[in-house]
Amino acid sequence: MEKRVAYANLDDFYYLSRAILVKDEKHYDKFDKAFDIYFKGIEKLEDIFQALIPDDWLRKAFEKELDPEELKKIESLGG
Repeated sequence: MEKRVAYANLDDFYYLSRAILVKDEKHYDKFDKAFDIYFKGIEKLEDIFQALIPDDWLRKAFEKELDPEELKKIESLGG
C-alpha cells in the first residue's frame, strides 16, 4: 500500500491481498467469499474508509483543528 501498488482500486487490492494472504490456491474460494462479504457494495478503497470511520469521529477531529471563531462561523451557517 505504501508503494501504491494497489491504491484506490478494489481489483488491484483484491489481487494484492490474495497474493499476500493466501498461501495455497486451494484456499482461493474461501478468500473470495470472505473478500466479497467484507467488501460488498464498496466500489473504491475510499468507500472502505468512509464505512469504517464514523462521521462524528471525523467531525470531532476536524473541530480540534479550528479556533473558536471559526467554529462559531460554521455553526452560524448551519453546522
